Amino acid sequence: MLDKIAGDTGLAIHYTVLPEGLVTATCVGTTLKQVLECLLDRKADLIFRFPSASSRGISQIQPEEVWVLRTNFE
Repeated sequence: MLDKIAGDTGLAIHYTVLPEGLVTATCVGTTLKQVLECLLDRKADLIFRFPSASSRGISQIQPEEVWVLRTNFE
């Protein structure tokens, strides 16, 4: 699913470990952050990099990169 989001949005998603198991979710949000938090069931820490301040317009709201960091995957 992360690869699909990356392909559709152009967001670079970096991760080494993801929570194990199947995910069944209906994730809706107005931001990529909300969708990713829902998809990962809030079991991973997310770090976002946004465009520089010199960028203008709506693209400034959306991140350019995200790192999914391991947290407690119980």
